[in-house]
Amino acid sequence: MKLSDYDFDQLSKMGRTAWRYGQWQTLDAITIQMRSLKKESAEIEFLSGLAKKHLTNQIEAIPYFEKGLQIESARYDCAIELAAAYHGAREPEKAYRLIQAHQEQLTNSPIYLNMAATTLVDLGFADSAYPLYQRAVELQPDVPLFQANLAACCIFVGEAEQSKQIYTDLVTAQPDHQRHYYQLSRLTKAVDNSMIEQLVKIISKTENSPQRNIFAYYALAKQYEDLEHWDKAFEFFTKAGDAITETQNYSIDDDIAILDTAALIEPLRTERVPQTAPASATSDAAHPIFIIGLPRTGTTLVEQVLTAHSQIESLGETDHFEHAIIQLSGAEQSRMTAEILNQAELISPKALREKYLEAVSFRLTGSPFFIEKMPSNFQYLPLILRAFPEARIIWVSRNPIDACFSMFKQLFTWAYRFSYSLDNLSQYYPAYHRLKKHWLTQFQDTVTEVSYEAITAHPEETIRALFEDLSIPFEPAVLSFNKKKLTSMTASALQVREAISTKSVGRWEKYQSHLEKLRGLEALN
Repeated sequence: MKLSDYDFDQLSKMGRTAWRYGQWQTLDAITIQMRSLKKESAEIEFLSGLAKKHLTNQIEAIPYFEKGLQIESARYDCAIELAAAYHGAREPEKAYRLIQAHQEQLTNSPIYLNMAATTLVDLGFADSAYPLYQRAVELQPDVPLFQANLAACCIFVGEAEQSKQIYTDLVTAQPDHQRHYYQLSRLTKAVDNSMIEQLVKIISKTENSPQRNIFAYYALAKQYEDLEHWDKAFEFFTKAGDAITETQNYSIDDDIAILDTAALIEPLRTERVPQTAPASATSDAAHPIFIIGLPRTGTTLVEQVLTAHSQIESLGETDHFEHAIIQLSGAEQSRMTAEILNQAELISPKALREKYLEAVSFRLTGSPFFIEKMPSNFQYLPLILRAFPEARIIWVSRNPIDACFSMFKQLFTWAYRFSYSLDNLSQYYPAYHRLKKHWLTQFQDTVTEVSYEAITAHPEETIRALFEDLSIPFEPAVLSFNKKKLTSMTASALQVREAISTKSVGRWEKYQSHLEKLRGLEALN
C-alpha cells in the first residue's frame, strides 16, 4: 500500500512508529502526506519538527514546534522539544519559561520528564531537574538512560549516596557499560582489585579502540590511585589523555595564540571603581563577581564559600560571556579563536554588557551579588572590566605542578583541550602565567588574587581577608559552606561537599618520577 491509501489517524500512528525506531526519512514522507489531508494540525507540526530535528538540526525544527504550540497550546511534547531547541539556539530564558509553563503536564510522560530535566541541567538548574528525573525513573524504572541521568544529577545536588546506589545497580544491570564504572569510581574509594579486574575483562573482551575505552581508562586510573599504585594510575591517566588527544583536531598553538592575543587588549582603566557602596536589595542590578583562573585550582571551592553568604548567589560556570564576544564579533563559529579575540576591542562595552545580561538575568533571584565562575574568563579580563566596571574579580591560583597534574587527571568532557597532554600543559602554563602576571600588574588595584594553598592552610584568615577585599561583610556561615545543600555542576562537585583540608596540596609528588615535563613550572609559582 502507498501512503496515499491511509487516512490521517493511520498516518499519525505510522509516524509515531517511525519516530520510535528512528526512521526519520520515513517520518518526513509521512508528514508530507498528512499535510495533504489536513490544512492545520499540531500533530503534523510536532512530527515534522521531529523529522527536521534529526534530518537537519534542532534549530531548523523550531518553527514547526512553535506552530504546533500555536495551534494547540497544551501540547507539552511540542513545548519540551521547543525548549530543547531554544537552548540549542542560545535562547536560555525562552527554554526555561517553556519548561516552567508546561512542567505540571509532564507528570505521566517519562520521555519528556527526562528531556525537560536534561534541558534544565544544561541551563544550570540541576535542583529543578532532580525531581523530574526522579519522576521519570518512578514511571519507568527499567530504562537505564533515565537512571543514569538521575544519578548524574544527584551528584550536582549533593545526593552522592543515592547516586552511588544507582550506579551500583546500573553496573549490575549493564556489566560492560564503561561510563557507569567511571562514575562509580568517582563516588567510591577502592579497597581491593575487584573493579580493576572487571574493567580489564571488559577491555580485553570488547577489543575496542583506545578512543572507545576512555571511561574505562579513567576508572582504572582512579582505582589504582585509591590503592596507591601510583605507576599504574599514571599509566591509565596517560592512556586516557592520549585517547582523547587522538580524537581531536587540535594544536596547542591555537590556545597559546589566544593568550598572546589577549595580552594585547588595552585596558580602559586601571583603578578600581569605589566599592564603598555595594549593591543592595533595592539596587536596580546585582553586582557580578567573576571567579577566574585555571580549572582545578580551587575556583569551585571559592565559589561555594561565597555562595554560602546571604547576599551572594551563583550562576555556576556559564560560557555566556565568551559567547557574547563571539556573537558580537560577527563570527559564524562557536569556538573562540585568536582572530575573533583580535576584533574584540571593537565591541561596544555597553553591547557586551547587555548581551551577557540578556543571557543570565532570568536566573538571578535578587541577591545583591552574583557569581560567574567560568575559569577561562581570565582570557577576557579587560573586556569584563569594560563591560562591568563595578565587577569584583577573584583570580584563584595554585601550585603550578599541582594545578597542571590535577587538570591532566580530570575528564572535562573534552573541554580544556590542552589539559590531556603533559607536553601541551608544559607549554600552555608558561603562556598562561605570562598573561596572569601582565594583567595582575595592569589591574593590581582591581583584582583580588587568592591562593588555594592559603585557603586550605589558613581558611578563616584567608576567607575573612577575601571578603574584606571584596567590601562585602563577612558572615561566619561561609566557613561551614559544605554543610549547606548548595548545587555544584563542576568537575569538583564531589570534593566541595567536604570540609576544607590540605589533602590535595602537593598531591603531584606521588607521581613526581613521571612529571619531569612539568618540573620546569616550579619556578613560576
